[in-house]
Amino acid sequence: MKKKNFLFFNISTKGTRITVSYDINDNNGTITSPGFPSSYPNYIRRLWNITVPSGKRVKLHFMSFHLHSSVICKYDFVEIRDGHLPSSRSIVRMCGHQRSEKTLYSRGRHLRIYFETDAYDGSYSGFQVSYKAVGKWFQ
Repeated sequence: MKKKNFLFFNISTKGTRITVSYDINDNNGTITSPGFPSSYPNYIRRLWNITVPSGKRVKLHFMSFHLHSSVICKYDFVEIRDGHLPSSRSIVRMCGHQRSEKTLYSRGRHLRIYFETDAYDGSYSGFQVSYKAVGKWFQ
């Protein structure tokens, strides 16, 4: 059985919201929002830093996505960044309900998934996304 390299990385606080970060060093896996498929909690931040082997890039495939909707996704949202730094290029910021499956690719071997919720009491299932190390060109 292959050991998964899913390492708890950091907990920090900003105001009353806690950010929980994870480093993932693996070729494939699945990430879900807390509580999925039931409602996710209010007022949280989660960060997943995905790193795949050199010479590969990350393929993300959202299988389920349902968050609180807003015009510019400023309340509950998922933001994908192309790299491992907070300043890395943003690929997409998503909220609301994605009716079809969505697939995204990083340019290199690092990718960040950032999930933030506000204090609004809603009942949304969150998200489920798979990640996979793929070659430099589409697979």
